[in-house]
This record gives sequence, C-alpha cells and structure tokens, in this order.
Amino acid sequence: MKNYIYKLQGVTPPPTQEMEVEAEAEEEPSDEPPFPPVYESGDNFEKASEAKMQAADFKSDGKWEEALDKYTEAILEAEPSALLYANRAMALMELGRPRAAERDCTLALNQNPDSAKALRVRGKARKAMGKYEEALRDLSLSQQIDFDEGAVADLKELTQLHIEREKEDAQKRLEEEEKKIKRAEEIRKAQEDAKREAEEERARQAATGGGKICP
Repeated sequence: MKNYIYKLQGVTPPPTQEMEVEAEAEEEPSDEPPFPPVYESGDNFEKASEAKMQAADFKSDGKWEEALDKYTEAILEAEPSALLYANRAMALMELGRPRAAERDCTLALNQNPDSAKALRVRGKARKAMGKYEEALRDLSLSQQIDFDEGAVADLKELTQLHIEREKEDAQKRLEEEEKKIKRAEEIRKAQEDAKREAEEERARQAATGGGKICP
C-alpha cells in the first residue's frame, strides 16, 4: 500500500527502513539521553503484557517517564509489535526526545510499513528536528492511511514551509542562471574586444608597412 501511495504522489520511494535505522543510530546526539534499548531476545509474553498495561495506565495519567520505563520493559521481555515501538516513540516525544522517537518509529515501520501511528509520530519527531521535507512525507502518508485531525496543523505548517522552500530554490536557480548568462555575455564581449583590437593592430601594421623600413 505504501508503494502505491508513493506511485500516486509521483515520488521515488525513500531508502529502506533498515538503512534509516542505521543512519539514525549514527546521528545519536549528545544533547539527548542515550536511546532506550531495543529487543534482542526473550519470549516472556506474560510479563511483557503486564508491562504494556502498566504503561497504558501511566500514559493515561500523563506520567510519561513511568510510561517510557514500562514500554521499554515490555520491549525487552518479548518481541515487540510495531504498535509497541510507536507507543514508546510517543512517550519519547512527550519527553522531548525526538531523535530517539524517530528511531523507534523506524523500527515500527520495519515491521509494518503502513503503520499510520508510527508515520505520524515520526513526522512530528522529524519536524521537531528540522527535517521538514521528511516530516512532510511521513505526515502526508499517515493521513492517507488513517486521517487524524491532530496532525492537520503540523501538515499545514510543513506544506507551507515546503512551498516557501520551493520558491527559495526557484529564486536561487534563477539567480544562478542570470549569473551564468551575465558571465557568458562578459566572455563574449571580451572575445569581441580582443578580436577588434587584433584587427586594428593588423590594420595599423599594414598601413605602416608592418613597421619595416623600405630600401
């Protein structure tokens, strides 16, 4: 479905989610706490389920630190779903950690490329990080999969930024083209001047016998 949406938009699909995870891991900044751990092994689904329920309660109460801890516990106990990673990403966003949220959303999209929630949260995370074009792409896709009124304002702002950037790029291209035309005209004029001066010099030499004294 995701590739179909890209086709409708007439754009080239982005790099694979695995590549994005690697890139995001390399960009882990020092101004945020370390990224929370991800699932490696384990199948304690009962403990994971209990932790998820506790996380949901903390989320309802707006206790995001506690919710983050429980989401992480659930992720480590048993193989997580895309929704679980997306929920932890939402907690990370509430705690002002957009880069970690972006990583978790990409992990979620590895499992389910059509996860509207993961796309939506990652779009918001990327907007917070200044990745406006990528944020616009994520939010546009999420809205086509599952419309959410809460994303409308962000999408509108990103669309306006995109339009403004396109205008700026177009103006830069125009200025560069004008510079090239001006430079080409300067070169042409210099060549014409050089040619005229050479012809004038030949004419002078012809008129004076090439500067030689006749016997």
